[in-house]
Amino acid sequence: MQKEKTKLSEKLNYLAITIGYVIFYLAMNKIPHTSKRKHKIHKKDKLAITIWVVSILSTFPIWVPIIFLSMVVAYFENKKSLLKK
Repeated sequence: MQKEKTKLSEKLNYLAITIGYVIFYLAMNKIPHTSKRKHKIHKKDKLAITIWVVSILSTFPIWVPIIFLSMVVAYFENKKSLLKK
């Protein structure tokens, strides 16, 4: 009985994190369009920011490689944009 409860709570936690991720990503997509000032946030940056926030909020070890991957992606994206200028 106790194991079933922990499995159920783990599933609920993952579901809550997934729902929070989707809501935050949708909000990140809407913010630049609704504000008057022009924000230059690209979709890859939005995804990286979203992954960062979700991974900080959750304490699951699954997010650790995702944090690392988002850091690597952000580093190479910044390097590309600096080389273009």
